[in-house]
Amino acid sequence: MTPSKIFLFSCLSVIFGVAYGSFFSVSYTGLFVVLLFIFLSVVVALRSKPRKEQMVLLVCGVLFLAGAVRYATYEQLLKKENDVSAFAGRRAAIVGMVSADPSFTQQTQQMVFRADMATIEGKRISVSGYA
Repeated sequence: MTPSKIFLFSCLSVIFGVAYGSFFSVSYTGLFVVLLFIFLSVVVALRSKPRKEQMVLLVCGVLFLAGAVRYATYEQLLKKENDVSAFAGRRAAIVGMVSADPSFTQQTQQMVFRADMATIEGKRISVSGYA
């Protein structure tokens, strides 16, 4: 196997890992089980004389897992508890300020609204974000 093919398979593993993480809900328990399986596979492969293809496959598995974990942690960083988008689809009273001039089309008008406070089910919450 040439170094360029190894690099290609490594890059594709990361890309497919990120895609997997974006399409399916990734739990850390499931990822830990997969990581444990990969670790045990590496131990078994290293006990015998490993072939280059086996090692590439194991590295690709680890990179796939790393891509899925990276997406899952990035998604968690984006979800803030006080972000106004967390209340989408729920009935809420939002207090804030129009932060840009409205844009008009023939049938619609669009305004950018910066949220400061939300009242949901009688409870006032300080929020941030744009609606």
